[in-house]
Amino acid sequence: MHAIRPLLAGLSLAGLLLGTGVPVSAAPVGGTPGNDVLLGTGARDRIRAGAGDDVVDSGRGADRVRGGPGDDDLFLGANPLLLGPSGDIGFGGAGDDLVLGGPGFDVLAGGSGDDTLVGGPGANTYEDGVGRDVVLGGPDGDVVYLGRGPDRLRLGGHSDAVFVGVDHRRDVIWCGTGRDRVYYGDALDPQDLFFGCEQFAAGP
Repeated sequence: MHAIRPLLAGLSLAGLLLGTGVPVSAAPVGGTPGNDVLLGTGARDRIRAGAGDDVVDSGRGADRVRGGPGDDDLFLGANPLLLGPSGDIGFGGAGDDLVLGGPGFDVLAGGSGDDTLVGGPGANTYEDGVGRDVVLGGPDGDVVYLGRGPDRLRLGGHSDAVFVGVDHRRDVIWCGTGRDRVYYGDALDPQDLFFGCEQFAAGP
């Protein structure tokens, strides 16, 4: 599983710098080719981390966060006032990334590396991409699209939907305590393993 790279403790907002040495006082637009720490605001931020091993905390608001080449940690902030589907979107990009959802209806997407997607409260959508990925569902009704690669998925306690394909690589799926449903297209992949899953359906 992806190792969470710790943030430096005790730093204030004014003490965090972009790679250029400019203090973060507003929503950053993009990172640098180096290793950056980028913070969002309470607005609808659009953050592109760029190359390097970056840490992004999107903050409050319905944000769009995109990693780049490198091993990025993307933290999607809280949206306590958003009761609709307009939560955060986090895309890891190339590299072994961590995308951590917050409260709200988030979209968590991996890329071409070995990614870890962790959902928070809210009905989230997960797209894990290509690679050896780990997906940990949240406590509410989630939708998960498994990509190409030997993936590991553990669902939460609500009724979730999982879409799997045939890639002849062993996915391991642990369904939760809810009435989860697995959609498999034309056929189930004989390599895949399912534990505690109650319902299987072709399509859509």
